Amino acid sequence: MNQHDHNSNASDGAGAAAEASMALVQPLVYVKGVNSSEMPGLNGLPPDTIVYAIHSAEGVPLAVVGTRAAAFTVARQNNMHPVSVH
Repeated sequence: MNQHDHNSNASDGAGAAAEASMALVQPLVYVKGVNSSEMPGLNGLPPDTIVYAIHSAEGVPLAVVGTRAAAFTVARQNNMHPVSVH
């Protein structure tokens, strides 16, 4: 292993550690596809429309959006760590 390989491996490990550390400081939120009829206050949507709810780790609804990708984007833009719930 040459010096370059050693430095490359060290930075990869540091990056993974930093990413894991970041996940620990960001609040965890859950993203779940739900039927619009199950979510109060979504009266303007046709019945049986699938929407994506973002919930806090404690189960408190935070937001409802139209796509899974949008749910993950919204969570990350608000410094939260999203995970899927099936």
